[in-house]
Amino acid sequence: MKKLLMMGLCLVTSFAFSQETNEDYVMYEMITLQMNGKDNDKLQQAMKAHNDAFHSKKGHEARVYSINNGPNAGKTVWMMGPLTFADLDNRPQGKAHDDDWKKVSMHVESLISIEYWKRDDKLSVVKDTNAKNLFVRFSNVSNETGFLTQEFMEKVSAVQKALNRDHSWTVWDNQFRQGERGRHMATVGGFDKWADLDKDMGFKKKFEEIYGEDKWVPFWRTADLIFTDQWDEIWTYMPEMSSK
Repeated sequence: MKKLLMMGLCLVTSFAFSQETNEDYVMYEMITLQMNGKDNDKLQQAMKAHNDAFHSKKGHEARVYSINNGPNAGKTVWMMGPLTFADLDNRPQGKAHDDDWKKVSMHVESLISIEYWKRDDKLSVVKDTNAKNLFVRFSNVSNETGFLTQEFMEKVSAVQKALNRDHSWTVWDNQFRQGERGRHMATVGGFDKWADLDKDMGFKKKFEEIYGEDKWVPFWRTADLIFTDQWDEIWTYMPEMSSK
């Protein structure tokens, strides 16, 4: 349990206060789907064929993930990007695209949400690696204490950079408000095997080396003030459904 808590802290979410004013940023369109589970083989074939045909070009590439746990367990995540808002103006569409997507949508029970997530590159640790699994933590931020988030996440980021893990650790800002649904922010950390979650990542030790042992408890208390709700999801990449 303690090791999982440490893993969660390392992947704790943040609020990105700054907004980019140009097109030099990384963003993804994220669509969460509930599949009907009637014919997974045909779904896989249809999704793969559609993504290869219509989502293989820069700005519109598609990656598909399965959610293994948490409140969205069993759902499928379809992501397009990296892209900018300008890329959405010339996204794949038209009769050929829409007719082909019907071969996928016949396997969809419901569309849960469409969201746009922008990466905070100042806080993120970006490495050119492709992890099989992602540890995703979503967080809701308090309206009253949200101003504490930037300083808090700068400390988390400094520790993550010092840990120098094999895979990326990235911070994401949800671009549109969703009312009570929240999901203001997310962090994403890659890992290859479930056994990696048994390892002590050394976050607490590295934090105390940087900031001092007396700062650890106040750090945790600040997190309790900032975040009104948090939940973790493990995503697994599905190359058999993603674009080539």
